[in-house]
Amino acid sequence: MNPSSAVRPAGIATVAWMWIVGGILLLIGALLTWAVLSLFESVLPVAGAPGSVPADFDLISALQSQTGVLVWTQVAMGVVSIYAGAGFLKLRAWARTAIEVLTWVSLVYVLGNGVYFMYMWESIVTDLSKQLTVDRGALRIAGYVTMATVTVVFAVPFGFMLKYLRAPLVRQAVAAANRS
Repeated sequence: MNPSSAVRPAGIATVAWMWIVGGILLLIGALLTWAVLSLFESVLPVAGAPGSVPADFDLISALQSQTGVLVWTQVAMGVVSIYAGAGFLKLRAWARTAIEVLTWVSLVYVLGNGVYFMYMWESIVTDLSKQLTVDRGALRIAGYVTMATVTVVFAVPFGFMLKYLRAPLVRQAVAAANRS
């Protein structure tokens, strides 16, 4: 069967275009990350320098020294996202698998960032309460609610996407398009 004559469920186009647009945004983000970190390299604290950053921010400071690796990883993810999205529009089996893998990686990343930023928030609240007169409990709760909301807002669509990618309707459409 010719892939162009296969019946493509509407959700496939939605998922594919989400990954194509996401890939473009990853490429733009990589370019901006490289530009900003290149411009400010001399003023950012050096990873590992004593007292350069609070202990909770050591990870961010350490990542600064790996800018090249991070930017090229983001470029690779962007290119793969665009290519897989285009392939999924054509109902290619490899593209469905690639998008599922990208979705799992993204979900783990979003959840991991949520946990990390909640940990960082605790440090920020502790530091602020030493310098300002603030209600530590209210500030802590406001940050946790905000970060939990952001994490859920990003994680839930990935969950729905995974459910859709594994649905029989999608698997059958992809299989039908890839039969000789």
